[in-house]
Amino acid sequence: LILDVPVKVGLERAAVRRNGSRADRFEAEEIEAHEKLRDAYLALAAAEPDRCVLVDASVSKDAIAKRIWAVVDLRFNPALAPLTVESLVP
Repeated sequence: LILDVPVKVGLERAAVRRNGSRADRFEAEEIEAHEKLRDAYLALAAAEPDRCVLVDASVSKDAIAKRIWAVVDLRFNPALAPLTVESLVP
């Protein structure tokens, strides 16, 4: 599973999570480095669709959790094989 979120949103969430404490080495990287890393993960997901599932993480925690469980259900429950994540989680 690759949880995808725009870089600026991810960095804002990290700042809130830190609650005023100093950014770690990874979070302190230039935004271009974060964009490059995100692009690499998006390319990996596109190149390996049977191995990687891209999950939009820009939505609420509950929506992310529902989508993750739908992906897990589809991967491990053969009876659901004809369905898609989108049909399970609108």
